[in-house]
Amino acid sequence: MKLTNKFKISVVFLSFLASFVFQKIFIEEKYKSDAIFEIFEPLQERNENNFNFDSNIASLVGQTDSSDTKYRIAALIDSNRFFNRLLENQEFSDILANEIHNFKKNTFLENYDYFHSNIFGFSVDARRNFYYVNFLSKDKNNSQTGLLIIFNELNSLYKEIDEGKRDELEKFIDNEIFSSNQLFKQELLSEILLSIKSKQALYKVYDGKILRMLDEPLVPEKPSYPSNIFLFLVSIFIAILLSCILFYKKVLSSLKKIL
Repeated sequence: MKLTNKFKISVVFLSFLASFVFQKIFIEEKYKSDAIFEIFEPLQERNENNFNFDSNIASLVGQTDSSDTKYRIAALIDSNRFFNRLLENQEFSDILANEIHNFKKNTFLENYDYFHSNIFGFSVDARRNFYYVNFLSKDKNNSQTGLLIIFNELNSLYKEIDEGKRDELEKFIDNEIFSSNQLFKQELLSEILLSIKSKQALYKVYDGKILRMLDEPLVPEKPSYPSNIFLFLVSIFIAILLSCILFYKKVLSSLKKIL
């Protein structure tokens, strides 16, 4: 039985339609929430203005030639230490258990890679103290909740680390002031000590937070993944492939003419 061209065209069209529908049904949709975090300007430190007098003191408080507060926070966001802290939050663990197949806390290394590749993303503004963060989830409410938990846990962890280093530094400077016979060094160390105490006071003013949320995450109304354009292109490809099979004689003759 010879197939008519009209029938073949109908098959190609239906294959396109079926491909698009099946992808919509079987590819899991995810919702993305976005937020913008910003460092409180009075709490921002830049290496060129702080602790230049002694590289040992600089390293003690986590200062390096290539980092300031902005990049230290970025490194912390992307660290195992921060991910492990998130796992200690039961609500966040429940969200991850819903997102990651066979989720187990004791396999955090695999979960960590998957988390940063498929669920959580962030970028740092090179000129300003902004972090653009997003969270993908199968549940639209979880996409918002996940970002809020990340924001709160990041503030808490940074404060713990920063205050711990500052306590160490304060003791170190007190000892140096007491043991030093050089007046200029005593004055310089005293100024740095005052700066440390001022920052500790500022933490209280800003409720113990290094970050504030400029643009809060909203519960998304529509799924962000998969893209309809991507599904459409895949369906087009399948339809073209099928049309080449059904109309292979015409395709071959056209190629011969071209060649």
